[in-house]
Amino acid sequence: MRYIKTYEKVYVDRPEIDDWAIVHLSQNIDDELNKFIKSNIGKIVDIGYETIEDYRGNQHKSQFYVLNYDTEIPKNIKIWFQDDNNIAFETHEIKYWSKDREDLELIIAANKYNL
Repeated sequence: MRYIKTYEKVYVDRPEIDDWAIVHLSQNIDDELNKFIKSNIGKIVDIGYETIEDYRGNQHKSQFYVLNYDTEIPKNIKIWFQDDNNIAFETHEIKYWSKDREDLELIIAANKYNL
């Protein structure tokens, strides 16, 4: 007897909840914040949408990701984070993501030594 194999998700073209991510800020708001974000890995805990209006009055739905950092946040950039070490980023700011944290740790190490 034949059966139909259930569809397997092999490749996902955008981050999902519980993925690990490395972010590169699109705007340099704070040098210390930028340095922290580039050198640490956050876990995606929420995905949200907001409606924004452009200069022509057209409305667009914008997606953002909320990341949680399990490392200690320096006091001078703590103001950018919520109480539970969460911070939101736009979709285009997420540079790398993976289900496996070790994959991203290799990228951080390579960037640290300019490899």
